[in-house]
Amino acid sequence: MAKTAAKLGREYIALTDHSYPSLKFDQRLKEIEQFNYSQDKIRVISGLEVNINADASLQVPDDVLAKHDIIFGSIHTSFRQGKEETTNRILKALENPHADVFAHPTGRLLLEREGIEADWEKIFKRVAQLGKFLEIDGYPNRLDLPDTLVKEAKRFGIKFTIDTDSHQTAHLSLMDYGVSVARRGWLAKEDILNTLPYAKLKDILGIKD
Repeated sequence: MAKTAAKLGREYIALTDHSYPSLKFDQRLKEIEQFNYSQDKIRVISGLEVNINADASLQVPDDVLAKHDIIFGSIHTSFRQGKEETTNRILKALENPHADVFAHPTGRLLLEREGIEADWEKIFKRVAQLGKFLEIDGYPNRLDLPDTLVKEAKRFGIKFTIDTDSHQTAHLSLMDYGVSVARRGWLAKEDILNTLPYAKLKDILGIKD
């Protein structure tokens, strides 16, 4: 994945594998570290995509989260909680100091599943207060956060990430879909975290090389 990203001209790539119980966290971190030291064409940022459980806890213990450079929190279960319960679930999860990005926030799958019901104004306000980020997932069946909510979130001064949600190397070329959503949401380059050079990005995320 990293080698393909380098060929596409990327300076860095965040690998945010799903935190399945079978994932060997320490082994994966060691492999990323070794890869970074073995070449200078691209920097791999160690990350995880962690499920926000129905009770608002994160799927992975804090001591494991703390070892990674960036943590994406996302909802993959219990989509049909009530609006207030879902909102409180998200707000509580965002309080975790290790959670950096709220990923594909509505949870929608185009033509397959409607998004969650939540008080987006309340969520955006808290995201801004905490200095967290919102993901624009550019995978074609997600396009999430949608452009209408991107525009609303921008009013709060929130910064975003744009990514492809790649599960194979061919998906890395899908970035333009996410960029299109950002443009429709009236975002500019300075609104996007991963338009920054790595030297600035690592300071914001607290990455120690």
